[in-house]
Amino acid sequence: MLDQALKHLHDELQKAIELEFSTIPPYLTAMYSIKPGTNQAAYDVIRSVVMEEMLHLTLAANVLNAIGGRPALNVAELLPEYPIKLKFTDRQFPIGLLKFSPEAVDTFLKIEMPARLIPSGRLAGRPDRMLLGGFRDVDLTGRTIGEFYADLILALEDACAQYGEEQVFCGDATRQVDTRYYYNGGGEALFINSLKTAKQALGLIVDQGEAGGDSLSDGDTTFGQAYEVAHYYRFNEIRQRRYYAPTDKFGDQPSGPEMLVDYEQVYDMRPNPRQQDLPAGSELAGLMSEFNELYSGFMNVLHEAFNGRPDALLQAVTLMFSLKYKAIELLKNPIPDGSGQHAGPGFEFVGAPVAARMLMADGPATAEAAPAREPVYDSV
Repeated sequence: MLDQALKHLHDELQKAIELEFSTIPPYLTAMYSIKPGTNQAAYDVIRSVVMEEMLHLTLAANVLNAIGGRPALNVAELLPEYPIKLKFTDRQFPIGLLKFSPEAVDTFLKIEMPARLIPSGRLAGRPDRMLLGGFRDVDLTGRTIGEFYADLILALEDACAQYGEEQVFCGDATRQVDTRYYYNGGGEALFINSLKTAKQALGLIVDQGEAGGDSLSDGDTTFGQAYEVAHYYRFNEIRQRRYYAPTDKFGDQPSGPEMLVDYEQVYDMRPNPRQQDLPAGSELAGLMSEFNELYSGFMNVLHEAFNGRPDALLQAVTLMFSLKYKAIELLKNPIPDGSGQHAGPGFEFVGAPVAARMLMADGPATAEAAPAREPVYDSV
């Protein structure tokens, strides 16, 4: 039945949205914990990945809208409460909010791991399954994020072959977030209205995350480098303290220039900060409350943008800047308990906060009101 096929696709694409978003707060937390004027190369690497993850989130939402779905980004039950756990049939690991550290980078490598680095599993027999758990179990086919998207492309192809492309791609075109409303250094949001464009969008997500074949490259030079590797390999550059050279192939360690990494030049943030762990009524508790309200406002704006108000993305810039500076303000302050550890951003969703109501009260934004090609997410 067409309805059942579409429901399955809607569910899988919603999982893709949740999965893509769940990586962003841990990456941002590590990046913000780096002290100003230090670890600039590592900061730039993490930032480049964050910006592409935000693009991936947008692309997944566009594909879901293109097939008549409704993206959900401000539902508490669908948003992460860190630490969460990423579970595969053959491996599992926690994903938390950590300061920039070898432990954090190792976690990022596990998240972005390409299927070709896993020696056994899916290709040898029945597909493995992956669960994203903690706040809610999300059942994904495949051993890696790339394999999940490969299975999703196959499901789209099967549905189009069985029911016809026009029946599957039945969504409202006005719900698409395109380059009128979205642009960042991570790439451009594609307008999705066909199987071809959906495959292009989902393929881009895989290429930027894992690359393919013997190549380590993600196929673009968005951030100005002569050579840019996929996410897994960018994080490995930090871990190995050395860049990959264009001649490096799959299986090689980086052989390019040295990358300066100093894990001491970081705010000593307590892992997985939470509002409830700060002294009630303290200045830090107030800062955390303000951060969580801004974060919740940002999620409400994203939800509006992906559900018929793409112009709302133009308003998200202010909230992104505010989130960044509020997070850094938290990170600079020690927790008054004698531990010497610092506070940090909690990314706790608190519903429809004042920040969102104030933002929406200004009325809808327009593309004409914003500078041409304004980098919506470059505020990270």
